[in-house]
Amino acid sequence: MIAHAPAGSLTVTRRARVLRGLLTVVAAYAGVIGAYAVLAPHAFYVNALGVDLLGPYNQHLTSDVGGLYLGFALLFAWAAVTLGRELGRAAAAAFTLVQAIHLGYHLAHLEPFTVDRGVEEIAALLPLLALPVLVVILTGKVPR
Repeated sequence: MIAHAPAGSLTVTRRARVLRGLLTVVAAYAGVIGAYAVLAPHAFYVNALGVDLLGPYNQHLTSDVGGLYLGFALLFAWAAVTLGRELGRAAAAAFTLVQAIHLGYHLAHLEPFTVDRGVEEIAALLPLLALPVLVVILTGKVPR
């Protein structure tokens, strides 16, 4: 845990603030996506960028994916509050895997999109991959 780092270390304190901020942003990002998909699955399907272009609507699948995002949001929020190194790193590594697969799917299925909408689609997905990668990197450098 970061709490066990040497007291008064500006570098560790700054790193802890950055890490807490990143964990909070990822928690919020996942929470908004998850809540939208769980509470309004059809609206999510129709309005979320590109979802409606990549297959028929399935309320069960949309709600389940929303639940998974809410689960990740909880893990990231917990890690942000506790700054538990292993929890943050494990949650971020798992979310990175999910988002890499997710991004790969979208990259392989750009045919239904116009060029502009395809670029917008990929640009919207990149932070979901980049932010947890930063958490993995930061938690790897935090002293035990």
